[in-house]
Amino acid sequence: GKVTSNVEGEALGCSVRGYEIHSGKTSGNRRPFVNIKRREGKDADYCDGDMKEGRFYGTYVHGIFDSSKFRESVLNLIRSHKNIAKRQGADLWEKREEEIEKLASIVRENIDMKYIYSLMRKDHD
Repeated sequence: GKVTSNVEGEALGCSVRGYEIHSGKTSGNRRPFVNIKRREGKDADYCDGDMKEGRFYGTYVHGIFDSSKFRESVLNLIRSHKNIAKRQGADLWEKREEEIEKLASIVRENIDMKYIYSLMRKDHD
């Protein structure tokens, strides 16, 4: 049957994480794409996916592109094959955290929490 597992590992020199969904194993002559180091929070050591000719990649790891460094590496690999200059992207998780903190500050500055807490106490009285 189908198996879903949280995994962490390395691909293209970057730390990656995601979840695998598959049944069975990939076989044949292959060049593994992702080195899985942790599975469901436990140490692991196995290879996932396949690479062909440095241009074709496959993996069972879903969510792998959530890693901005990995995504940047893949895009730069494509750029190098097309003779386009490499570039460095922004860390989207860091940017997301900054934006959440900005929103939290706006909420803290504009909401009367004492009033909200007093309403909550009235409901329980």
